[in-house]
Amino acid sequence: MTAADAQTREKKTKTKKTKPPATQARAKPSVKVTHQPSPSEESRAERERRLYRECQGRPNAGACLGYTRKP
Repeated sequence: MTAADAQTREKKTKTKKTKPPATQARAKPSVKVTHQPSPSEESRAERERRLYRECQGRPNAGACLGYTRKP
């Protein structure tokens, strides 16, 4: 193999263009997801009342943090 052959092979490998996969070429549109509460889910007020009730007399830590005494 001569130096000229090596140079032509190098040029051929550099000029080859590879096509990106089809999944990368197209940009997918963003999807907006909205939260739909389940019918059994408790409201914020119900949760606060339950936590005040359940956390009476317990240490002010963990799930009871801020719910040991009513403001």
